[in-house]
Amino acid sequence: MFLLINYPHEKEFSTLRLQNVTLQYRIKDNEYYFENENAILLLSSNANIENKVKEVFKEKNVHLDTIVNALSGDYFAVYIDKQYGETIVLRDKSGISSGYYYLDENNKQLIVASLMHEIVPYISCNLNKEAVYQFLYLDYLWDGQTFYEQIKEFTIGGRYHFNQEFKLVEQKKYTISFSNKENTLSEDENILELRKQIVSSHQKYINETNTVLLSGGIDSVAMLIALDDSVPKNKINAHSYKVKNAINADETVYAKSIANHLAIDINIFETELSEVLIEDFEKLVLNMNNPYMGVHIFNNNFESNNTVTYYAGQDTRLHTPSVNQLDLLAFDMVNKPILIRKAINGGMGLIRPLLKLFKNSSNRKLRGLLRASYIFDLKNYIYKYYLKLDRSYISSYNLPDDMFDEIKGRYQLDLSGIKSKRGLYNAIVALKWKEQYVSDICYLQDMARLNGVHIAMPFYDMDVAQFKATIPFDLSIKTMKGKSEFGEKDKTIYKYLLRMSLKDKIDDKTLYRSKAAPATFYVLFNEGLAKAVGLIFTSDLKTKTSFIKTYKLEKFVEGFLKKNTPWDAKDQGYLVKIYHAAALVCYHKNLILNENK
Repeated sequence: MFLLINYPHEKEFSTLRLQNVTLQYRIKDNEYYFENENAILLLSSNANIENKVKEVFKEKNVHLDTIVNALSGDYFAVYIDKQYGETIVLRDKSGISSGYYYLDENNKQLIVASLMHEIVPYISCNLNKEAVYQFLYLDYLWDGQTFYEQIKEFTIGGRYHFNQEFKLVEQKKYTISFSNKENTLSEDENILELRKQIVSSHQKYINETNTVLLSGGIDSVAMLIALDDSVPKNKINAHSYKVKNAINADETVYAKSIANHLAIDINIFETELSEVLIEDFEKLVLNMNNPYMGVHIFNNNFESNNTVTYYAGQDTRLHTPSVNQLDLLAFDMVNKPILIRKAINGGMGLIRPLLKLFKNSSNRKLRGLLRASYIFDLKNYIYKYYLKLDRSYISSYNLPDDMFDEIKGRYQLDLSGIKSKRGLYNAIVALKWKEQYVSDICYLQDMARLNGVHIAMPFYDMDVAQFKATIPFDLSIKTMKGKSEFGEKDKTIYKYLLRMSLKDKIDDKTLYRSKAAPATFYVLFNEGLAKAVGLIFTSDLKTKTSFIKTYKLEKFVEGFLKKNTPWDAKDQGYLVKIYHAAALVCYHKNLILNENK
């Protein structure tokens, strides 16, 4: 979606002249335009709501809240009152659909887009320094944050009211929060209710064809089963992906196992990356709000058809908390008297300098001792090990840490009043939703936009999340006996509750399989991506306006440019940041070109 209000005429846009407003707009694949006597609605949504909204819009005096109710919790919408020339912009509470804007109140101009980079050619702007370092340090942007100083993002759940003079006269904000209270359902009742909630979260996305991006992990398997509960098998299929030459990373055997078990068609795609041209790289990242390396694996295998919906298994973790034994010890501190915690932490502080000597040890137990020394300092433990807010972590990548304190200040986790492990975990999820979760949503929406398709992320349904947040914490972390990631070795596995909710339809191979997160991005660099990124860096370093020099990234990229041996799985974290830096160089270059037009 792209919209200019009171802006000089652009040929490729459709134009509407209202009472006091010249409105120019462009609707892309799988976006919608509705109009009645009194209003215009421009809408981006993955939910199957076109007919529903069309029916609502037949009423010329339809109330805006009635329209919102018809949008099923997945929308980015621009509502324009034709009589008064006022504009209201809305974004859903989960942040599934995103939107960006530039506002010039002096010249009475408003530009709105689904892609932040589309606004750049129409304005004079520069990169946002804090956002640049936020992205390099922690791999995510915040909800509301963009790469540009002059461009803003509409925040999740927000409602923005612009008057006919294009002044922002009202902004209603939404705060994500979850109950601290656990439900009183039995284990069996929680299992049944979880299945019911997961299935219901898929209902609003049902289309003629429903394609699951099936990794073979338990989350994507849950989506396949939820759809199998909802529609005939001939309306479901699955896509599974593997990267050629990736070691211990072929999950497609598990995807095929569950698909065959349910008698659902599955397509296997194998990625072998050839040389990437710089022009193609630049074009790709300038079409993404969140430049994501995985697009080189998953892109180009989507069917651009309005009757197809793709399903991605992004998980809120509310029903499957990601915690290890040390995390649980730390979480137990939430009920311990603060004076006792402070006293013990003071003692730990005396031995911590010695333990820091083992920070980079290959011995996992020695590294664990250092981590354990922080469990009595609960807030610092969460910041350091959950949120990666650790100066030494940033410095280990040779990134300048000038902005570290400023960026850390954005992460406000209030532990006062939290008296349970469930309450603590819910507070962490509420914080991560505004950072990691919206960033993950962004890259999936980017891929959908690139291919002109709808993509559904049912686990992010906010109503369902509210239920999951009440599941007793000890039940949500319950374990069971299973098998290793890519073999038959006995192993303790997690996500018991989710597994049990699917037991009537899941096959044993996937039911008892341990979680696997295979590293594959390093293979992309070995097979052609490294050359393109290297040329982007060397070209930038030769310019007078070098992004790398401006942001003091010479040491950070030096290790990459000097590397003359293949990358491997342990380099994955570094390569993600390198990819992000290359995208930022492209954004910087695009700004320079725009200034020189």
